[in-house]
Amino acid sequence: MKGYKPKLHYHYVYWELPQEGGLKSNTNGASRGNPGESTFSFCVRNHDGNLLYAEASMIGIKTYLEDEIVAILKALRYCKCNKILKVLIETDSLGVAKMIRKEWKIPWNQAKEMEEVQEIMQDIQARIKHVFREANQLVEKLVNETYIQHGIKQWTNFQQL
Repeated sequence: MKGYKPKLHYHYVYWELPQEGGLKSNTNGASRGNPGESTFSFCVRNHDGNLLYAEASMIGIKTYLEDEIVAILKALRYCKCNKILKVLIETDSLGVAKMIRKEWKIPWNQAKEMEEVQEIMQDIQARIKHVFREANQLVEKLVNETYIQHGIKQWTNFQQL
C-alpha cells in the first residue's frame, strides 16, 4: 500500500434546464427513520427554469423507497391532470429510477404503485432520469421544510417560496 495514490474522479453537479419547449419535474421523498415520518415534494419547471408548480406534504410513516415512489407518482398525476406531455422526471433515487426502467426488480409491496407510475409515464410519454442530490436542491429544501411546517403546501412561482 506504500505509494498507493487513489485515482480521483469528480463530476460537476448542477440543475440543468430542460430542452427548449420542454418541462422538467424534480421529485424527492424523505423519511426520518426507515420506516419513519415521511414527506414528499415535486416541482415542475419550464425551459427557462421558471417554476410552474411545486407541492410538498407529509405522507405518514413510510420507508425511503415508498416516499420516493409517492413523490414520483404525485408528480406524474399532476402532469397527467394538467395535460403535460413528454415531461422529464428527475429523481435522486437511483434504485427507483432503475425499477421504473425495469432494470431492477420491483418489491412486491410496491408493485401496485409502480404499475401506476409506469402506466402514467407511458400515457404522457414521460422519461425518468437519475440525478445526484445536489441537482435536486429545490425539492430537497421543500421536503425538509415540510417537517417544520406540516400540511400540504403548493406554489406556482418562485416568489411564493
